Amino acid sequence: MRVPDQPILANTTFVLKPYLHVPEAPPTFARQHCVTWGDAIIETATGAERLGKRERQLTVIDGK
Repeated sequence: MRVPDQPILANTTFVLKPYLHVPEAPPTFARQHCVTWGDAIIETATGAERLGKRERQLTVIDGK
């Protein structure tokens, strides 16, 4: 989906949810090999500010 080329105005708040798909994962386990996370962001007059307080880290769960 293409997002229109419009500026993000000051005082706009949104949730940013990047997503990573691992193409090497077998189709039956595709959902288990995806990475997703999210955080609330506010655009201010001086730039974007992360509202989340949790430490940013990657947790890997081995399902074997």
